[in-house]
Amino acid sequence: MAPLVTLTVVFAAGLLAGLRFALPAAWLALPAALVLFGAAAMRGTGSAWRLVAAFALAGWSSGAGAARAAARDCRARLADGATLEAVSVPDGRVTPGGAVMLRLEAVRLEGRNVSCRGIVRARLPSRLPNVTPGSHIAISGSWWAWSRNRAWPVPAQHTGVLSVRTVRPAASAHSHALVAARVRALERVSALFAEERPLAEALIMANRESLDTGLRQDFAASGLTHLLAISGSHVGVVAGVVLLLASVAGLRPGPASVVATATAGAYVLFLGAPAAAARAALQGFALLASRMTQRPADAVAVLAATALLLMALDPLVLLDIGFQLSFAGVFGLIAFRRAALRILPSGWPRSVTAGLAATLAATFTTAPLVALHFGLISWISPLSNLIAGPIVALAVPALVLALAAHPMHAGLASFLAGGAELLLRGLREVAHVAANLPASHGYVDANSAFAALAAILAALLVIRGRSPERAAAQPPARQTRLLIAARLAFGACVFALWPRLLPGAGDLEIHSIDVGQGDAFAIRSPHGRWFLVDTGPVTERFDAGRSVVTPYLLDMGVRRIETVILTHPHADHIGGIRSLWQAFDMGPVLDPAAPSPQPYYLDVLRDARQLRIPWVAARAGREIRFDDLTLRILAPLDSLLDHVTDPNDLSVVMRLEYGRFAALFLGDAPRAVENRIVAAYGHLIASDLIKVAHHGSRTSTGDSLLHTVRPRVALVSVGRRNRYGHPNPGVLQRLEQHGVLVIRTDQRGSSVIRARPDGSMQIVAGR
Repeated sequence: MAPLVTLTVVFAAGLLAGLRFALPAAWLALPAALVLFGAAAMRGTGSAWRLVAAFALAGWSSGAGAARAAARDCRARLADGATLEAVSVPDGRVTPGGAVMLRLEAVRLEGRNVSCRGIVRARLPSRLPNVTPGSHIAISGSWWAWSRNRAWPVPAQHTGVLSVRTVRPAASAHSHALVAARVRALERVSALFAEERPLAEALIMANRESLDTGLRQDFAASGLTHLLAISGSHVGVVAGVVLLLASVAGLRPGPASVVATATAGAYVLFLGAPAAAARAALQGFALLASRMTQRPADAVAVLAATALLLMALDPLVLLDIGFQLSFAGVFGLIAFRRAALRILPSGWPRSVTAGLAATLAATFTTAPLVALHFGLISWISPLSNLIAGPIVALAVPALVLALAAHPMHAGLASFLAGGAELLLRGLREVAHVAANLPASHGYVDANSAFAALAAILAALLVIRGRSPERAAAQPPARQTRLLIAARLAFGACVFALWPRLLPGAGDLEIHSIDVGQGDAFAIRSPHGRWFLVDTGPVTERFDAGRSVVTPYLLDMGVRRIETVILTHPHADHIGGIRSLWQAFDMGPVLDPAAPSPQPYYLDVLRDARQLRIPWVAARAGREIRFDDLTLRILAPLDSLLDHVTDPNDLSVVMRLEYGRFAALFLGDAPRAVENRIVAAYGHLIASDLIKVAHHGSRTSTGDSLLHTVRPRVALVSVGRRNRYGHPNPGVLQRLEQHGVLVIRTDQRGSSVIRARPDGSMQIVAGR
C-alpha cells in the first residue's frame, strides 16, 4: 500500500473518531504525547510511526473541531418555534408553497439583530411576489428545529427548516450572479423538459427536490440511485462533449484536454461542488497534471490524495453519503475490475463484459455502504446498470447540448430536448421494471451490515502474526486451507456474537417512531421478536411505511414482524402497512374488523387477501402471549360494533404486560371509551406507561383514566406544527398535574423505552 494511501486511511479513521467523540482539544494532549513517545521509542521505524500518529491525531483534532463548530453554529442553536426575520437570497427556483434553500445575510431573532449567516432550508408560503433570480428578499417566519439527539454531527443547514410566512423584495447593493445563473438554468430546464423535468434537473443540475417518492424507490431498488447524483460519470460526459467540440474546432489534444478539464471544473463549481462531482474534477486535474508533466501517477494514490484534500477542507464531508459511495465505487473499479473480468465468460462480447465487470467491481465495494445507509441490497444492480449506463451516457450530453443551444436556436434546443426526454423515459422505465421484478432486491438492517463488515475485517486480519518458521513447516496447500478455515470460523464467530454486543439485549423495548402526524410503535420482546402497533400515515407525497418505519426497523435488525395491530382504519394509523409487506416477513394482522368505507382500508384488505396474510378480529378479552409478554385486548366490545359510526370509537385498546411492568395503548379512543374501560376493569389497567389517545386531542385522556391508570410516562405521537393543534394544552396540563413525564415525537423525535420485569424503565434518547 502506497504511503499516501496509508496516511489517508489513518487520517480518515482519526477524523471519524473525532466526529463521533468530540473531546476538548486539551484532552488530546495526553494521548498525543503517549503515541508520539511510543513511536519514538520504536527502533528503525520511529519516523514512519510518528508520521502515521501525526496524521491520526490531525484527523481526530480536525473531526473534533468540526463537530464542535457544527454544534456551536447559530443555526444549530435556534430554538424550535423561534421567530426569524431575515434578508436572504433564494438559492433555487422560487415557487408558491415550495421548498428552497435560502442564504441568510442579515437576521433578526425575536426582534433583535443577531450574527447568523448561512444556508437554511425553507418552506415558502402559497402567495409570493415576483422574485428576480439572484436578488434579495426580506422574509419572516418560524424556525422548526429537527431532532438534535444524533450520534454524529450534521451540517448546520440540515438542523431545521424555516417556515416562511411573508416574502417581499429587499433592496441590496449587490446581487449573486452565480446563484442567478443557476436559477435561470433551472428555469430553462423546466421550460425545455416539461414531462421529465425532475429527472433532467437531477441529472445535470444536482437538484433532486422534485423527484417523487415512487421514482426514488424505483431507483434505489434497481441499484440506480447513484445515477441521480452528479458524479464522475456526469463530469466525464461533460468533459467528453467539450473534447469532441474541441477536436471539431481543430484544437490539438493537449490544449483540448486543458479546456475540457477546466470546463468540467467550472461546471462542478457552478453546481455548488457536491462531494462526488468535486472528487471527479480533482481527479481530472491530477491526471491532467500527470499527463502534462509526463510523470505517471498511481490511480489509488491520486484517489487518496483527492480524498485527503476534501476531508481537510471539510471534515464533515466524510459523513456525506455521496462522498462515501463515490470514492468506494472508484476504488472498486481500480482494484477489482480485472478480477471481475477474469470470472466472466470469455465468449461474451467485449463491450458487455467490460460494462458488467465495471458494475460488479463498483457494486462489490459500494454494496456494504448502500446497506448501511439505505437498508437495501439490489441483486439486479449489475444488469440494470448495464442497461441504464448507456442511456445516461447519451442523455446527459443531450441535456447539456439542449440547454446550451436554447439561447442560440430554440428549434434545435427543442429537437435535442425531445430526444433527451425519450432517453429519460427509457431510464425511468428501466428503473421501474428492474425494481419490480421478483427477488430483484432485498432489505438488510444496518446492524447486520456492520456485523458483516466486522466479520470480513476480522477474517482478513486473523493469523497474520505466524512466524516464518512455522509457516514453512507446513505444505503451501495445507497452509492455505488452514488459513481459510480459520478466517471463516473467526469471521463467523464475530458475525454471530455481534447482536449480543448491542445495548439493551434481553430487555423489553417500546419504540415510539417519529412518523409525523400519525402513530407507529414497534415493540421488541426480551427474546428479540417484534410486533407493531400502527404503521404511520400515508398521503400523496409521503408514505411513512416506506420512508420512516421500514428503514427504522431495518436499522434495529428486524427481519420478521410477528404481529401487527392496526388500531382503527384511518390513514394516519394504517398508511404504512402496504410498504411493510414488501420488506418483512409478516405474521397475522389484528384490527377492529368493523365495516369501513375508507378506500385505502379496502385496498389494504385486498392486498392482504392476495398475500394470504391472516386477518384477525381484535376483541375485548382476547390475549396474545409470547416471550414472557402478554397482550390483553380491552376494546372494542362486540356490543358496540353495530351502534358506532366513528372508527375512533372502535379503536383497539390493549395492555402490554411484562412482569410488574405494564403499558396501555389507547389508539384514538375518545373519553367515552376510556370511561367504559375504567368502569369495566378498574385498577386492573394500572400501567407504568400510556400511549396518549388521539395524539393528545382534547377529547381524550380524561382525569378518570389518569386517576385509575396512574402512569409514570406518557408517549404522544404527534407531528410538528400540525393543523389540529395537537397535543391540546388542557391534556398536557392534566398530565402535568398527575406527575406524568411526557415524551413527544414532535420534540424528541423517535424514542425508546426499555423495561424490565421488576417494573423499572429506562428512557433512551431519540434516534
